[in-house]
Amino acid sequence: PFTRQPGYALVNGSLGLGIGEHLSLRAFAANLFGERYLVDAAITVPGLLLYTQRGEPRTIGVQAVLRF
Repeated sequence: PFTRQPGYALVNGSLGLGIGEHLSLRAFAANLFGERYLVDAAITVPGLLLYTQRGEPRTIGVQAVLRF
């Protein structure tokens, strides 16, 4: 039962702006609504050890790129 989870949806997005030939800015968001989910789960030693790997948390950021 620990390996089962209900269905989920991840919402990601980005918005970019080019400024001239050399500069661009981008705002981005991954897992915008902070969905909690597993990407992997296993029993490594039956009855003793349980392994789970959770999905990435909400990530929001800004990126600037300068080309020359």
